[in-house]
Amino acid sequence: MTRQFTKKPTNTDLYLLYESNQCRKYKLGLISSIIIRIRLICSSDEFANIELKQLKSTLHDNGYPDHLIRRGIREGEVIAKKMINKQQNKNIDNIASTIIKKENIPNHTILWT
Repeated sequence: MTRQFTKKPTNTDLYLLYESNQCRKYKLGLISSIIIRIRLICSSDEFANIELKQLKSTLHDNGYPDHLIRRGIREGEVIAKKMINKQQNKNIDNIASTIIKKENIPNHTILWT
């Protein structure tokens, strides 16, 4: 099963304009949050790279400079990797606990004196 990023037909690809009267932190947050969504939703690197290319083009059209785009992408990638690793560790723990439950290993308490 593959998943990719889909957009509504009414999507205008208009995000917060770079020239808007908002602080830089919001603009970086916009980029990183979209990167996180792309990395968590797309099931393959191929789909993610297509969306990343589209995002870069859209941000250029909205007036964002290259250095800010690169920084936002880098920050989003770091956060997305942490989230993915955390989810994978949780899945491993769930699998391990399921295996232990299926083996019917009794709980024993050993007291050392």
